[in-house]
Amino acid sequence: MPYRDNSDGTKDNRPFNLYAYFLPLNPAKTVSSVTLAEPRAMVLAMTLLPSHSTTPDFALSAFPSSLSIIPDTTATSTITVTPLNGFRHRVHLSVSDLPKGVRAFLRRTGRNTSRLILFANKSAHVGTFAITVTGTFGGHGDDDGDDDGDDDSARVLLTHTIHIALDIREEAASPVQVDLTSAFIKTGIYTDGSTFSGSGGFDGAGAAYSANQIGSFAITFDGTLFQLGPANAPDVVPSANQAVALPAGKFASLQMFAAAVNGDQSAQIVKVNYSDGTSDSFTQGFTDWFALAAHFPGESIAKDAGYRNFSGGNHGRHHVDMYGYLFPLNSSKTITSVTLPNDDNIGVLAMTLVPQACIYALNQTAANGLTFNGPFNVNVDCGVAVNSSSATALNLTGTGTLTAENIQVVGGVATNAGVTISPAPSVGTLVQPDPFRFLKAPAAATSCDHTNFMVHAEEARLEPGTYCNGITIMGGKEEADVRFKPGTYVLAGGGLNVKGHSRLRGDGVTFILTQGLGFTYGPVSVDSSVVSTLTAPHSGPMEGILFFQDPAVGAGAASA
Repeated sequence: MPYRDNSDGTKDNRPFNLYAYFLPLNPAKTVSSVTLAEPRAMVLAMTLLPSHSTTPDFALSAFPSSLSIIPDTTATSTITVTPLNGFRHRVHLSVSDLPKGVRAFLRRTGRNTSRLILFANKSAHVGTFAITVTGTFGGHGDDDGDDDGDDDSARVLLTHTIHIALDIREEAASPVQVDLTSAFIKTGIYTDGSTFSGSGGFDGAGAAYSANQIGSFAITFDGTLFQLGPANAPDVVPSANQAVALPAGKFASLQMFAAAVNGDQSAQIVKVNYSDGTSDSFTQGFTDWFALAAHFPGESIAKDAGYRNFSGGNHGRHHVDMYGYLFPLNSSKTITSVTLPNDDNIGVLAMTLVPQACIYALNQTAANGLTFNGPFNVNVDCGVAVNSSSATALNLTGTGTLTAENIQVVGGVATNAGVTISPAPSVGTLVQPDPFRFLKAPAAATSCDHTNFMVHAEEARLEPGTYCNGITIMGGKEEADVRFKPGTYVLAGGGLNVKGHSRLRGDGVTFILTQGLGFTYGPVSVDSSVVSTLTAPHSGPMEGILFFQDPAVGAGAASA
């Protein structure tokens, strides 16, 4: 080229070149992508040339080629057989090198495609493994199932293998930062003084975030940790309607760091995909990084990123932002990927998957949305979420200790010197989605199995059923020892009241707090002297649900 254009509109009249490269490929395999290790190398065009071999053959490929799974869930990959040089036979697929506790199923979905389903049972060993998928055609007595008149038994044996990486994880109790290394394409963060292409940077026009202004690349927003990619290297996922693989698991929300360029990008579709083939779609606007204000619902300024760096090594004065987004997930399903909007004016910087908390106070305005009255000692290995915007959204009085994986409060926290909280609550957080919005209340009871049921200082064995006006358990000098058989206990009014020297036991039980059949709603009230070892069902529609308040009841008396 006789000259090139400079960013200031002038010409550099020195001659410049474009270079061509030829990279040989393995013709027996199917190419899926190319990785550029040097971020300063700019590619303008690529062309794939067909193989000159004339021998019929086939190639195997898997998408995705790496899977993540937790015990008692499934993960899937599509195995594709690509015919080469006129190959037109059916290939037999098999799976080997499965780790202990993992089973594989192959289901043909098309002429040349099959769905690989991996199921990890509860005994599956945690770790990273390589699973082998083998495709075979020919050999003595092989029958490809084709009615083509060919003598398959005379065919030469053709065998190809591919490997799928399988990461078996424990159930997540804390947020999981998504590793976006393989999805990063653009470099949008540079250290001060760096020079880069005038068509590079976060905006593709020579402007980038300043690594010096950002400071720490591990950023906590909304009580959740996000990990940015490295400076001066690919660290931005451009949005181009692509599916980004996520660690498989059951989570409450997908949270994201992103921003737009070239103006606000409204009404964009973000789709999360689950292992059962279903998906949830969200319409979300993305504000321009230069705006210094969040313009769309569901969006907050997550980081004031300071001034921008320019391609010539200098920087500007105007600040730019990174924005935070929260997309609620169906926590009863296993997420596998997220499909980004078809708009390359949006850049994604980080993602974190947040597991379901185990204590939720969902009312968004109530004072004392979640209250602990001392003495108390609450220790949970999961999260606490309080959605109230009140200054006393989380209220702790008297003496006691609250320990959790994380504590997120939209409003404020009221406490005193006798209370210990660990970790310190994150306040001003985003409203957390109702994790049970997909859960349907059981059909209304039509008759009572028991009415005004009471246990007084004795042993009792209770059966599932409808208890009108609730269950009352009273301990005295003698202990009230009550065992609940597995199943659902519908408390049609009255609630559950346990007082005095009492013990509750039961595995696989759910209590439905509702009203009807002439009886009004009652709460759960349990004295601090009561010893309770109740657990929720481990499977079925009420999996993980110990107490369920019928949403049709509305606001009722507080449970204690």
